Amino acid sequence: SDSYGLDLGNWMATQQAIAQRTAAALDVYLSADRVARRIGGTDSELRAFDLWLRGQSLLKNWDPATERDAERLFRDVVAMMPSFAPAYSSLANIYNSRHIIMPGYFRQRELEHEALRLGRKAVELDPLDAHGQLTLAWSYLMADAHDRGELHFELARKLKPADPVTLISAAQGLALCQRKDEALRDARSALDLNPSVPSMFWGYLAGIRFICGDYEGAVEAAAMSGRALGIVKRGLHAASLGLLDRPREARPEGQALMAEIERNWLGTNDCSAENMTRWYLQIYPIRARADWERLREGLIRAGLPAHDIRPVAHQR
Repeated sequence: SDSYGLDLGNWMATQQAIAQRTAAALDVYLSADRVARRIGGTDSELRAFDLWLRGQSLLKNWDPATERDAERLFRDVVAMMPSFAPAYSSLANIYNSRHIIMPGYFRQRELEHEALRLGRKAVELDPLDAHGQLTLAWSYLMADAHDRGELHFELARKLKPADPVTLISAAQGLALCQRKDEALRDARSALDLNPSVPSMFWGYLAGIRFICGDYEGAVEAAAMSGRALGIVKRGLHAASLGLLDRPREARPEGQALMAEIERNWLGTNDCSAENMTRWYLQIYPIRARADWERLREGLIRAGLPAHDIRPVAHQR
């Protein structure tokens, strides 16, 4: 249904845009066909694939209860079909994001090492799966191996250059790796390729813009994201307003952030203001200390007690 104006000056660029949009629209069908061809069609394999699909559906909720259910399903799939790479990368994704989904649950080295092992296994089984490469990239970031993570973000982008989901996730990772110009470029491409931008994309974009120093853009993206990535984007919103020197907006947003974290607290330690702030500041695997300190400063200006908190890497 899209319309394109053609002339000699824009012919090549328009061809590329049409090809990219077509590839993005067809991606889900092509991926499903590729997975189906890897599965021989036996009853056990089809059952395992069905369980994996159910697990993927549960992960969309970003809910601690359904996340545990999804973990059990993926482990069942691994037991039933050990050569099915997506089951390993899906498990790794759970372990890479558990400290985000569960307020009060702090990053753990053991879990990060397990995610890295699973991500490597997924790529070993299917090196041409962009989703597996993307998962391994995030696993390296969580393990503080940003250089290796960058390589796998690049591989994921090359394998699926017209997939908006791959591009927006890689853009967030590259921003955290200090590859900010590329991050903004990929984020723009992801939005251009998706005519109906999901709320989740705006949540990612809030993080990308904040790390890249575009605080006005981060505020806009956080507002556009609705309820997607609720606690994460609310913190970015508060910090951005703080750094924009808008205390009348930043402080109420900071109070709302703390109230939301407290309502959803699942940690075993005290739900104090300092512990809640410490938990929020360990969400992102930020490479540059200066970027992390900007996030902390923004939260301080929004009224959070972050003065004495140090980066996660320095706590270990």
